[in-house]
Amino acid sequence: RDPVILDKLLDRALAESDYYAKHEKFAQENQSNPVKRGLGIASFFHGSGFTGSGERYLNSLAGIEVIPEGKVRILVANTEFGQGTNTVLSQIAAEALNIGYDDIIVAQPVHQRFICRKLLEFFVYSDPEPELIEGVARTYALSGYDLAQTVGTVLRSNVFFSTRAYRALPKSPIEFTIGLLRFMNVAAVPSDTIGWLARMGQEPLAPPSVKGWDGGPTWINTATLLARFNYVNRIVKAAPPRPQAATTMAASSMAPPAMTSTAMPAPNLGTFPAFTPDDVVRQAGGLDAERVLAAIVGDAVQDDVTSDVRRTLMEYLQSAGASVPTPFGPENYQEKIRGALALTLNLPSNQLN
Repeated sequence: RDPVILDKLLDRALAESDYYAKHEKFAQENQSNPVKRGLGIASFFHGSGFTGSGERYLNSLAGIEVIPEGKVRILVANTEFGQGTNTVLSQIAAEALNIGYDDIIVAQPVHQRFICRKLLEFFVYSDPEPELIEGVARTYALSGYDLAQTVGTVLRSNVFFSTRAYRALPKSPIEFTIGLLRFMNVAAVPSDTIGWLARMGQEPLAPPSVKGWDGGPTWINTATLLARFNYVNRIVKAAPPRPQAATTMAASSMAPPAMTSTAMPAPNLGTFPAFTPDDVVRQAGGLDAERVLAAIVGDAVQDDVTSDVRRTLMEYLQSAGASVPTPFGPENYQEKIRGALALTLNLPSNQLN
């Protein structure tokens, strides 16, 4: 272990900071300046275990090893939380070994587990098992801390295709919204979508903190789920305005200028769904309620509905619970198909990945 010669370190710090000259300068300026300036220096010890006196009580050591990729890994118990530990250790190792900083890795197993838990929570499911986190952390370390390789391993694993991982993660508001617009074949994002995303809990470019959004199960609560339902209804039931016949105003030379009409800007038709009930009917091959429902459920949620849900949707299409049941047909298919689409797109199977 290299000795720590504190008095020489302090002398060097005083000399390189020009401490005494600054101290004298400030003393002179403070005599006439109402704003006083001061100067000081402090030092302290931290052991490798970060206990304050680790070098005495823990006798902590730092070591290095060469990994197969040709890089040098520093083995140390220090935790980096912004104080520059990793930077200083890398500088010391690079200078002593005469290699570049890019060839230095600071091994911190806690970091490996933290990163890999986040990856599993993002791609697979929330609350992954400790054994799974440890396994992915080993893969991450053996890859030389290659995130792309680690993510690829996760996405090809049996866990990713397991029953537990199937529709286990709530879609983020942006993912849910863009998926809905693409399904309904909306060419341009409606201008009010930003406001709807804020109600769902994810206003773009405005996270609650520098950490970003927590994601996962926190996307869903009573308020954000209601916003999702209402946005689905708003998109599914939106229809472009019908063209109106042009009207002319009888004008005379005596008509005041205020009477002159101004044309309203034409709506952006790209913000309305191009996927219409008529498309569903064509896909189903006619106005048959069972085939129409099969087309809706197959496209929207890949047939991932229970028999009870399917029966409820069929009863809606056929107005089975109405006081005066109206058969599904030419008179009501537009309204009924839009309603069935909204109900299906609001199912849990469409809220989850």
